[in-house]
Amino acid sequence: MLGNQRLRVVVAIALVSVTVMAGQESIGATNVPTAAVTKGVRHAYVIGRGDELKIVDLTGGVVAATVETNARTTGLAVSPDDRTAYVINGWIGTISVVDTASAHLTKRIKINAQLDSAAISPDGVLLYVTASAGGQGLLLAVNTRSGTLYSVIQVGTTPTGLAVSPDGRRLYVSNNQSGSVAVLDAHTAVPVGTIPVAALPQQVAVSPDSSTTYVTHAGETPAANGMVTVIDNNTDKVVDEIEVGAGAWGLAVSSDGSQLYVSNPLDGTVSVVDTKTRSVRDSIALHAYGAVTAPHDHYVYLAVDQSTTVLDSDTNLVSAQLDLVGLAGHAFSATTVAVPAGQ
Repeated sequence: MLGNQRLRVVVAIALVSVTVMAGQESIGATNVPTAAVTKGVRHAYVIGRGDELKIVDLTGGVVAATVETNARTTGLAVSPDDRTAYVINGWIGTISVVDTASAHLTKRIKINAQLDSAAISPDGVLLYVTASAGGQGLLLAVNTRSGTLYSVIQVGTTPTGLAVSPDGRRLYVSNNQSGSVAVLDAHTAVPVGTIPVAALPQQVAVSPDSSTTYVTHAGETPAANGMVTVIDNNTDKVVDEIEVGAGAWGLAVSSDGSQLYVSNPLDGTVSVVDTKTRSVRDSIALHAYGAVTAPHDHYVYLAVDQSTTVLDSDTNLVSAQLDLVGLAGHAFSATTVAVPAGQ
């Protein structure tokens, strides 16, 4: 078994090369006066279908800065200390590293692969990125201090979503075309198992106590309802499937673990799932894509069309909606939102 894992690493590394390049600073700032949003998390970071990163000041309720990465964005992660944002420019295989205090693009990490999503370890040392190269699905671990590859692991076909368990022990990767979830040791990035799931798994979230993993499935046709697979992390077995809205995509677990929020962009709703009964308790009319929560507050941050929408998980009502304006006034369609887990 260990020999097979080593072979996977060697084969995968042969497919990928890395180059670190100096950053090109390109910033435009847009301030949008609005109400104060939260007292806990200070910043939210948002990308869309273009090349921009939006830095949103949640304490003041303003878009503090817009950073151009000069390439289509596909994924996003932010360091736990809120100092660095990592923007994945998937189509050209680069990671844009942004200093959040100055809103400057400090460097680019070039990887010879097509990249997708990103997640970061709880200590901020490893950045995990899903990728494809040479017809193989890969999970890359990048050392954030050196900007070099720590490891490259072969996973399933078309890895799409990924999440690190809050306890920092496990990494879960959805393999969209393989119908599986790869489980890896988050410290070593070594595979420890593969869990078969329903077709077309999308995004992944892990409960605050690290006991449960949730995976969205968009549905095999646009008209079909999506669903969420529930995995028991103690046994690595599927224990339930929950029907939600059409095109199920983003998902986030409330900080107390009691509710799961699932964005259904094809029918313009967010499903609120009771994690104890594993049933939908509410449906909110919001055309959202990405969703995220922070460990120490009771808000849900959603990428909704041209805004960042904040839900209060105590009431499931919209607490704030911050408009996002593109550079030179062009449209900005938000798809992914991230907040620092360490705040």
